[in-house]
Amino acid sequence: MNIRSSVVLITLILALVGAQASTRGVNGQTSAVPPQEAATFDIGVPAGDAYQPLSAVVDAARGRAYVYHADSAERRPVISVIDLAAGEVQRVIRLSATAAGGRGSLLLAASGQLLLVDAERRELWSVNPDRGILASLLSDVQDAALSPDGRTLYVTGPSGLAAYGLADLAARRAAIWETAGRFDRLAASAEQVVVLDRSAAGQRDLVALDAATGDEIARVALSDDPVALSAGPDRTWAAIMAGRRSSLRLFDAALKQTHEAAIPYASDLSYDAPRERYLLEGFRATADRGENVILGFAARDLTPAGERAWPGAAAPGLFLNWGTDRLLGYTRYGSARLVVLDAQLKPVSRVITGVRALDMALDDAAGRLYVADDHDRVHVIGLPDGREIGLWEGGPPLALDVAHKRLYVDRPDGVVALDERGAVAARFPQHGYPAPDPQRDLVYIVASGVTLYDLAGTRVGTLPSTFPRAGGLVPNVYAQAARVNPVSGHLAVVINNGVPGSNNSSFLRIYPPRVDAPTAPPGVVSFVTDIAFGPTGNVYVAYSPTKNMDALQLLDRTGRELRRLAGRTGQIALDPIAGRAYLLTEGLVTRIDPDTLTPVEFWQGPDDLERMVFSPRRAAFYVYGSAPVIRALPLADLKPVDMAPRPGAPPRDASLQSLAATSDGQGSWLIANYGSGLYRTRDGRRWEELPVGTMASWGDVTVADRGVLFWTGQGAYGGDGVWRSTDAGATWQFLGDGLGDLRPTDGVAADRADRAYVADRALGLLRWEPLRRRWEAISPRPEAASDVGKLILAPGGQELFHSAWETLRKSTDGGRTWQELEPPAASGSIIGFSGAYTATRTLFGMWGDAGQELMRSTDGGTSWSPLDLGLDLSSDYYPPDIASAGSDIYLLARPYADGPSVLLRSTDGGDTWQQALDADTDGVQRIAVAADGALWAGGSAGLRALDPVRIAWGAAATPTVAASSLPASAATPQPTFAACTQPLDATDAATARLEPKLGCPTGPAQALDMARQRFERGQMFWRADAAVIYVLDAAGTWQGFADSFREGQPESDPRLTPPAGRWQPIRGFGKVWREQPGAARAAIGWATEAERGAPGVVQDWDGGVVIRMDAATFILLADGTWRMQ
Repeated sequence: MNIRSSVVLITLILALVGAQASTRGVNGQTSAVPPQEAATFDIGVPAGDAYQPLSAVVDAARGRAYVYHADSAERRPVISVIDLAAGEVQRVIRLSATAAGGRGSLLLAASGQLLLVDAERRELWSVNPDRGILASLLSDVQDAALSPDGRTLYVTGPSGLAAYGLADLAARRAAIWETAGRFDRLAASAEQVVVLDRSAAGQRDLVALDAATGDEIARVALSDDPVALSAGPDRTWAAIMAGRRSSLRLFDAALKQTHEAAIPYASDLSYDAPRERYLLEGFRATADRGENVILGFAARDLTPAGERAWPGAAAPGLFLNWGTDRLLGYTRYGSARLVVLDAQLKPVSRVITGVRALDMALDDAAGRLYVADDHDRVHVIGLPDGREIGLWEGGPPLALDVAHKRLYVDRPDGVVALDERGAVAARFPQHGYPAPDPQRDLVYIVASGVTLYDLAGTRVGTLPSTFPRAGGLVPNVYAQAARVNPVSGHLAVVINNGVPGSNNSSFLRIYPPRVDAPTAPPGVVSFVTDIAFGPTGNVYVAYSPTKNMDALQLLDRTGRELRRLAGRTGQIALDPIAGRAYLLTEGLVTRIDPDTLTPVEFWQGPDDLERMVFSPRRAAFYVYGSAPVIRALPLADLKPVDMAPRPGAPPRDASLQSLAATSDGQGSWLIANYGSGLYRTRDGRRWEELPVGTMASWGDVTVADRGVLFWTGQGAYGGDGVWRSTDAGATWQFLGDGLGDLRPTDGVAADRADRAYVADRALGLLRWEPLRRRWEAISPRPEAASDVGKLILAPGGQELFHSAWETLRKSTDGGRTWQELEPPAASGSIIGFSGAYTATRTLFGMWGDAGQELMRSTDGGTSWSPLDLGLDLSSDYYPPDIASAGSDIYLLARPYADGPSVLLRSTDGGDTWQQALDADTDGVQRIAVAADGALWAGGSAGLRALDPVRIAWGAAATPTVAASSLPASAATPQPTFAACTQPLDATDAATARLEPKLGCPTGPAQALDMARQRFERGQMFWRADAAVIYVLDAAGTWQGFADSFREGQPESDPRLTPPAGRWQPIRGFGKVWREQPGAARAAIGWATEAERGAPGVVQDWDGGVVIRMDAATFILLADGTWRMQ
């Protein structure tokens, strides 16, 4: 593992523990320091920080370089103006785009005119670098290239390729010549223009055109895609080809291939004209894990023409000439800087264009904050004034050993220990994650295993169990990082599970000092992201939200689990002086109980948070985000999270998840859950937003009498537990004590403030105990989170129903005892009750193993009968919405396809039904009945009142009511399929009956490790056995793609910034999403949740694939369509 990238993925905090550890420092002082005022410490470029350089040009006449950056500290594209002689950024030109992730390139004309091609906006601009003013020259421009003399501009756009004289362009004259087609990969020489022609489906022809006339000179069909193209000497051309192996190929003027050279994978190609060679950068394997290398190839025959191994940080991959004896190099990703190289590719100097902080360490007693940046520097900042008192060589990960007065940093030749003056106290002959033991002459360094050293840097042993087995098969575990418990000396080691792809994760092992005899605490199928140690040696662990397995864990010093709280994560801070613990995520600071991990208080936190340290002596956090600014956040300055109602209506295109009515002393309220927000209104016109919770992006609301509301929400960093309001959302109280998971399933079952139940994924079924003010278990712990099921409270509050897989039961004493009922099918749940349930005992449910149907019980759930209302509820409609008042029962069936919803009414408990004939139900998604009997209908377009008296009701289909119940044990008649070579079980037979196009199974169903991620307009599935990713879009079509992601490839595209509440998919899902048109952002949108792994069942059929996952069945037909059962 590259330790410089791993520190971004896994950041471990060593909290100062105990009175001795929290006060002992370099000067030995022990007096408390009062909190300081908030301040900011800027370690960035004075002119402004610019990142992701995508294009650069040199203006030799003015001694300048101009660089286009896709990102900046302001999260927008910019152009940096660099004084090459001074080696510094003079100014930053802010471009009009307001979000990071631009795609631009710069050109410099012979006259010195600076041009910007904005591929995002398809616009060509003239840039005045002195005044920072842009003027539009040409629209519909995707790419551009200048002739060598800098006088002719060649541009590609949606309609084809064109040539313009620069002088004519400013005067708005017509093009010199134009040719139609779909082109990219543009390059130009004095005589020719070469482009890649993609005009026809599957076409990739390299075409040479006459530069003066645009006439085609030569054409060649390519078997592989060129990823980079460059002009060379004497009308020759070079291209990097991406096929089964990466190669550099040379073409003559007729586009005949003349030479080829094997190269490492590379994405950029530059021509060094003074030395007539091509330059590229790649990664090549060595006996010791590999290295970055810059390679030169002679432009006439591709023989080697220079080589430079580049240790440490990413090597520059793009090059441009600065005179005849120097080059400027830069890389699109990683550290933002220009590197000055001599003709032998040796680095001479550098110009830093943007700084990012990567790690921090705090010596609280000495008043020193150490900040490592992405240019191998450590900024030593004095506290509290924030003055920089030192700048030392070294990079992350940082490890501070206060007892021995050492700071451990990483350098190109390995880990070094620095004393309090920055001098080298010891050198260690390897890179890795340092973990010094403050009580012993012992330093652990982790690099795919743990190696032991003494303080002088002498190797004294290893922990063999932390290294991968040589030649071992997957899974082949290895150590990633570690921290020493300063109280007991135990070593907490983060172990990677060694499984590539979407099922990769990490876990914790605890080792006694120097001893290879670990304990393995109960883990979480996720990633360890933070560790902190308490004053008694207890270990606090945080797990990533990846795979929806975020959690906090409390262990004793030996690794025995004391407490676990699922559904919340973040960076952990401990205050041994005050005996408190804190959790930081973006936008939120949470105080948690250090013994139970339960959230106690919530404050507004920094919106941009990447790393945090806490100062107990100053009662303040020090944080940084994407900008190179460290902020001091005193606890005393934090403000509580504001949950007061505020004016605001739901977004016009939001989907209505639930609608219910309640009342307070002033009248009725309608409570509408629009997925990403909770709202209330009295009349459907004037709205208030209810900003309940601290991190929820979506959630469930339960509405009870007299203004009582319960809210359970989830977001990017876990769940919000349970919030309760007794005044229709005006104020809220957190009910978290006793929960094992802050992401309850399906909301709260409640009919009043102190009679509430919740299904907890970790602890099972819970009841609220008002006298103890905590949740208490009323069932055993579930074996798996999916087994917990759903709770439903009947009107009147005396009967509590619990449904799960093959389970239906009822309690009449608050869950103390249960009556087992026979469910109509293995899968299903109760969806509603009659308004007079205590008298009629009538309730409704959707049940079925392969396509659910509406069913009714008139004896409190003991027996069930199907209701055939003339609607195919199993396939054409969403699960129906039921609202009741007195003897009236309303049922809304919303179709999957466009069109009005169907509104039905029964006034006799469901024996007969009437259909609304003239009600406006177009776009209606939910219904509710207010206390005054008014019927409200709602959807994306808002709410409207429907008067049942004024609606014309017509007879609906007469329900088919069986005389007896349909228990799950009643055998379903099985069709026979003579063509199938193997008998079909009940599930397969039902699937085949509903989808005849499937034909027969080609083999048995397989239980597999799978992954799933939902998107704005679709979803993705990954199956482990075939390494295939299925993309299902909202239009009902699907495609399958090979999972081509490999370890070491970029997990995501840093140029893409998702909107709030959305995710950019990563790893295999992300690669397909970015590269495949059918799975692109335009097709299925941004992800609406993080990727999560879960078991699933996959079965291949003659006519498609059947996936069963998350209690749902997805049928992918061979004709490219799909449906869900």
